[in-house]
Amino acid sequence: MNFDVFIERPGTDLSSWPGRTAMGTVLVGRIPLANNAGWCSVVARQAPLSDPIELPRPDEDTIEKMREAAEQDGLYMTSVHDVSDGTMAFVDGRLIFNSHS
Repeated sequence: MNFDVFIERPGTDLSSWPGRTAMGTVLVGRIPLANNAGWCSVVARQAPLSDPIELPRPDEDTIEKMREAAEQDGLYMTSVHDVSDGTMAFVDGRLIFNSHS
């Protein structure tokens, strides 16, 4: 998910937002600028990550610690990826152990 910030001039049509049709964005929020100078709009858009990453397999001790953590409270992960246009993507996730499957 990418977030873009737009500064819009006074008198902007507030029934729409930047990139709504051309980029398929979703409006996150809009706030007025000081002294009636216009608006600051934040929009979100989905963008694929450019390249897959490959990580080495953890050793057996690390795998066992991961299993224990998953059984107790789940595993938390943050994946960080550099996108080709220079932005960085952060993806947070949680794996919850389910003994019924």
